[in-house]
Amino acid sequence: MSLINQMLRDLEARDGKDERSGMLHDLAWSAAGGGRGPLPGRRLARGLGLVALLSATAVLAWQVVAHRSVDAPAARAVAATPMTEAVTEPVAAPVATPAPMVVASAPRPQPRAIPATPPVASVAEPEVATPAAAEAEPDDTPAPRVKVFKQARPLSGAEQAARYYQQGYDYILSQHYAEAETVLRRALAADAAHIQAREMLVGQLIRRGELGEAGELLREGLSLAPRHARFAKLYARLLVEQNAVPTAIHILQTARPALAQDPEYHALLAALYQRQGNHRAAAGIYRELVRLRGDIAVWWVGLAVSLESLGKPAEARVAYARAGRLPRLAANLRQYIETRLAALGGAGS
Repeated sequence: MSLINQMLRDLEARDGKDERSGMLHDLAWSAAGGGRGPLPGRRLARGLGLVALLSATAVLAWQVVAHRSVDAPAARAVAATPMTEAVTEPVAAPVATPAPMVVASAPRPQPRAIPATPPVASVAEPEVATPAAAEAEPDDTPAPRVKVFKQARPLSGAEQAARYYQQGYDYILSQHYAEAETVLRRALAADAAHIQAREMLVGQLIRRGELGEAGELLREGLSLAPRHARFAKLYARLLVEQNAVPTAIHILQTARPALAQDPEYHALLAALYQRQGNHRAAAGIYRELVRLRGDIAVWWVGLAVSLESLGKPAEARVAYARAGRLPRLAANLRQYIETRLAALGGAGS
């Protein structure tokens, strides 16, 4: 209650000789039981205003005391400031009504600043590292097997032909010729340019005596590969069987390989030249052949025949004699050599 008494003294000092001091004196006297009878109406109204002021002051004093335990220095600062101002402030002019006078003369303490509540994020529990952010521990669990389905790529025509050719080759080795012919035809249907399959099929057709179909396959093969010597040699032999020697020579001349690459090819061409009567061309080829390989008796005999036809008996006798001295001569070939040597006037040197 000391704070209330101090405030009452401040109010009395602030009003000075104002008639309100008499109101305070009369109110205090009346409360003490001095009793002067009923107050005049004016003094009663002022007394009621003073009671209201005291009630408000008491409430304010209770709030200050309640908060003093929380922030004592701040409460003393709030309470001291109005008291100092009350002493030094000039005397205010009298107010007509008591209520405004109470508001003006009783300074209200400034409300204590309440610290802002920190955001929820600042007081949240410490963030726990997620498994992705935390240091990963070694995992010995084996990774699941992933099945990879590979879609089979369709085989090209050349690949299909190669497979059929291999099957045909295996069939021939096992003497299943009909099956071999079937798969070889499939190979050419898949890839007409497959040379080995065509050659093998031609051989099967010749074995069965189907020379016409074999020749057609060879002609078609030469249209696809004009320089393929094996096609030309086989086709030329078939043409000779059909007595088409000029055509056979033309075919051989077109696809003619190097002599060392295929001597047999050149021997066939020389024989056809000889059969057609072109002994000069035949003798030229035979000379090259026996120069390449001198142990082939038939080539020496071929050279001797062309030289004899060209009017060169001495050279012919030498060629016959060289052929007769080679071992492992066939009987009919040996007999022919001996006959020609006798006709030419003796054995060759």
